[in-house]
Amino acid sequence: MADFFGSKIQQLKKLSKLQKRLEESSGYKVCAGVSSRASGTAFRSAFFKAERSLKIAFPSSGIIFDEDLKLEVLLDEVTAETRQEYLSRTIQELLPNEDLLKTLSMYFACDLSLKETARALHIHINTLHYRLKRIEDLTRLNPRKLADLVTMYLAVCVLDKHTN
Repeated sequence: MADFFGSKIQQLKKLSKLQKRLEESSGYKVCAGVSSRASGTAFRSAFFKAERSLKIAFPSSGIIFDEDLKLEVLLDEVTAETRQEYLSRTIQELLPNEDLLKTLSMYFACDLSLKETARALHIHINTLHYRLKRIEDLTRLNPRKLADLVTMYLAVCVLDKHTN
């Protein structure tokens, strides 16, 4: 959104400079949640959107614009009880196994590329195939089927939100 503060890119540049100065002068990590400009009655809504963005920006110490949030908007509204229930129905069996959880997370981070995932984990591709099969056996969710893949992706997102 362009306004008298400039384009989103210009705003991000200004905020990044401010963030750097604040971090250098204070010694603390600084993050920011940014909503669209608002005045009057819309100010309250903009404040809550900026606050939501800040909660998402906090773990990464970044600058997050509310307008860029997609899945995070939905996950933010899910109660802790519902997140726990979803985890228990999906990837609960993986929770004790850090290697399998890390494998699944990296698989998503590498956009489902087996080669890139194996490289990022410093494992042989056959080991990756074994781990993905083990994940499927434990969860009864097949990472090669779209519906199961989306279910597991959401579970990993919920787990990340649950642990932050």
